Amino acid sequence: MTLRYSLEIDDFIQYQLYTGSKSRRVINQRRKNWVVFAFSVVILNLLINWNKETGYLVFSLGFGFLLIALYPFYLGYYYKRHYEKFVRDTHMNKVGILTRLDFDEDFIYSTDETGDSKIYYTNLETINETAAHFFLKLKTGESLVVPKRKLANPETFEVELRTIEKRFNVTRNSDLEWKWS
Repeated sequence: MTLRYSLEIDDFIQYQLYTGSKSRRVINQRRKNWVVFAFSVVILNLLINWNKETGYLVFSLGFGFLLIALYPFYLGYYYKRHYEKFVRDTHMNKVGILTRLDFDEDFIYSTDETGDSKIYYTNLETINETAAHFFLKLKTGESLVVPKRKLANPETFEVELRTIEKRFNVTRNSDLEWKWS
């Protein structure tokens, strides 16, 4: 089976967001940021309003809890903006380059204008699927990004992936409902 496609900037961004959302380090960092922010808001409100009327304290704490509730949305926006800037800085020269993937008996042969590479199926760690992409993760940490919208024959590609899964014992994660948050 042969695939020919080029990646757009959004494909690289979606890959970074998906990888970040599954990274234990990023998840822990976001949780830690939220806890520190929440603790700071509560302590700051208590210190500022310590000797004032109870009404000020209640209003101030209520506003603080609203900020605490909204902070995860801000953090999601912040991280998305960070990944977008990262992709624009590091992947712009890869946008629009025609890539050819040939799925052979024992390996994937990848060709683009920068060169050729041969990836043995035994080096595939995971096949991650979202509603819009397949991310074929290698044991080295890199991934092949395959946008579903660029597949001429999705059924044939699906059969190829299932064959690779079974023959080479590759794990598959289907996150069809995944969205960045």
